[in-house]
Amino acid sequence: LNTHEADIGVCAQADFDDALHFEPVLVDRYCAVVPPDHELTKITKVSWERLLQEPFVAMAQGTDVRDIMDVRLRPLGYDVRPVYEASHAVSILRMVRCGLGVSALPDLVLDTSDEKVSTLCLDEPRLTREVGILTSKYRSLSPAASAFREYLVHALQSSYDRNTIRTAAAAE
Repeated sequence: LNTHEADIGVCAQADFDDALHFEPVLVDRYCAVVPPDHELTKITKVSWERLLQEPFVAMAQGTDVRDIMDVRLRPLGYDVRPVYEASHAVSILRMVRCGLGVSALPDLVLDTSDEKVSTLCLDEPRLTREVGILTSKYRSLSPAASAFREYLVHALQSSYDRNTIRTAAAAE
């Protein structure tokens, strides 16, 4: 049976079609990302105001990571004006590692990379996004898809909980 439909998805909260159900699993906090030898590595927490004084590398407009930043920061008077943009977080992390600028990315994105960068708690204001499971409101999950859903929830929460430094800083 090929219906060209997915049973389940993992994504950040957004405005979805009425036929879809979003189940929040975790709140993912934005962190500052700086080159390993950057002067900001001497502190553990940085404000947006301070971070945006540096050359900034951002996700491209139209990505959920960037859209959340723009929508929540602009009304507070913060204007993200990147020197470079990219559509993939790995590209952002490589540019930061090479010293082309600093950035801000959700914590969960940082867990998926082995790029050698330093991360700092990013506050004032605290930006977060909800990450969860997306399913159809009108179809039940098969037993296999239901088991996979349980696995995904556990894997997301375990992956996020593993990062004790950023998680502890986020609890402050």
